[in-house]
Amino acid sequence: MSYQVIARKFRPSSFNDVIGQDAIVKTLKSALSSNRLAHAYLFSGLRGTGKTTLARLLAKAMNCLALDQEANPCTRCASCLEFQAQKTLDFIEIDGASHRGIDDIKNIVDTLTYSSVHRFKIILIDEVHMLTKEAFNALLKTLEEPPAHVKFIFATTEPHKLPSTILSRTQRFDLARIGHKALISKLQKIATTLKVSIDESVLELIAERGEGSLRDAESLFERVIASSHNEIKLDDVYDLLGYFHKDLLEELDHTIKTKALKNVFILADKLFYSGKDVKIFLDQFRHHLRHIVCAKLDLLSFIKTYPLKQSSLEAYTLSEANYLIEVLTEQLKSSYFDKKIEIEALLLHLVQSKHRASLADIIQTLEKIGESGPQVIDETPQATSTESNPKTAAPIEVLEACSAPLPVEETLPLKPPQFYDTVMQFAAIELEGSLKK
Repeated sequence: MSYQVIARKFRPSSFNDVIGQDAIVKTLKSALSSNRLAHAYLFSGLRGTGKTTLARLLAKAMNCLALDQEANPCTRCASCLEFQAQKTLDFIEIDGASHRGIDDIKNIVDTLTYSSVHRFKIILIDEVHMLTKEAFNALLKTLEEPPAHVKFIFATTEPHKLPSTILSRTQRFDLARIGHKALISKLQKIATTLKVSIDESVLELIAERGEGSLRDAESLFERVIASSHNEIKLDDVYDLLGYFHKDLLEELDHTIKTKALKNVFILADKLFYSGKDVKIFLDQFRHHLRHIVCAKLDLLSFIKTYPLKQSSLEAYTLSEANYLIEVLTEQLKSSYFDKKIEIEALLLHLVQSKHRASLADIIQTLEKIGESGPQVIDETPQATSTESNPKTAAPIEVLEACSAPLPVEETLPLKPPQFYDTVMQFAAIELEGSLKK
């Protein structure tokens, strides 16, 4: 028998096997049990959360001849066996990306006039948002008033691209990201079934990198177990996935804390000639800072088994760590770091950013200056005796003009600059001309 990837081998065969979507599963089971099935369903959500799996399970259950007490398909009746063998004529599944034209939809619509062998004729369109405008228009009338034996099921990662006329005619279910604990539990079950010994820290890492997508986590998990001999350690996973070891992260912590600019160039050289993707290191460092923030906020449950040294915790204040996360997030969006000077420039920026004065510190300093009042400097020239130097004696007319009272408008004090304008001038300089920072 040919090898099956983990995502396909462990695909749920019943609603009870679906993880992370309890509310949706409960609703679908209730609809099947009470025979209150809508004529069109839409499953939307992040990749790898179970959209296509739920769509296929629903289609299978609709035509099952002997649902169990929990409304799961029996997997033994003639309809279920045909469905599992992909030989049923009453289930049509197409990919919206490769069958997106009006002719493709017309061909499907034309087959709906024929009666079905089973209870329903079911049309599943995956990535339905890829259909053209003309294809949606060709589908619209049939979707509004389908024959009694026809059911539509749609799946998409981008529901906002669907016309509102289509959305209003479907019963929509938005799938959530799968929780961290649910991912770990699923991966542990797979490891037990495959008789693979794996450290809990490895499962934590894979679940974190899965970011709520079971398929992403399973694909990553498969790469890990393919390179091991039934015992998986964290260091092996770091090398396999191109991750950098923790000592480099801690070295960067020390460099930033001590403002050791010389070490910036040494570290950049290590990263550039490591043969690994530097973006992975920067992403690792961003997650490293995130764990530091969680530790400072006493959110220990968010740190899990992440090894965090006291020296790393003491290297940053809460605001400094938050700001560096923001800097890295912006840089990772637009930069490639395929040249060493780009890596050096970013590391230098991180060092300088950590030691910058915050806007709050600037405002506090200016407030103190405002409370102490302006410093008046007496620049009046010292009076000289006209008797000792008669050549410099002022004419009587000049002296009289100086002693004359000034007009009212000239005696008013000069209006000082607004305190807010002063703050913003300092802030603009500190923030390097960007209000986004």
